[in-house]
Amino acid sequence: LRYEKRLLRETELQGLLHHHARMIAKLALKSIIKFSPPTTEAKGPPMLSEDLITKIGGDLEAMPPKPGSQREIELLLTQVEAKIRAAQERGCTYADIAKQITASGYAIRSSTLRVAMQRRRKADPKRAK
Repeated sequence: LRYEKRLLRETELQGLLHHHARMIAKLALKSIIKFSPPTTEAKGPPMLSEDLITKIGGDLEAMPPKPGSQREIELLLTQVEAKIRAAQERGCTYADIAKQITASGYAIRSSTLRVAMQRRRKADPKRAK
């Protein structure tokens, strides 16, 4: 009986070692494939051309504006906080409200709006109720 138990433990250990050996071999192969040098003869970044420069310039101009400073956001919230709260009571999310404000002409992300509203709520607990 002891001999059988010892064989069983050795068999389990061999199974675990075999499994780990296969995992190590697979990972080594993936690493070799991932970090091997490319087979194409591409040397350096692509050459700059007028088309590429024009494309980069156009992409930079098309970037959306970032939200304004914290002071601007506070000024906006001072004016429309009650309307934002009313929209939330009607079931609108911060994402919906931020999309509407952005569509109206002032770019703002939902996370920025949420944090600003929470900051105002913490600053004046009476306003939150």
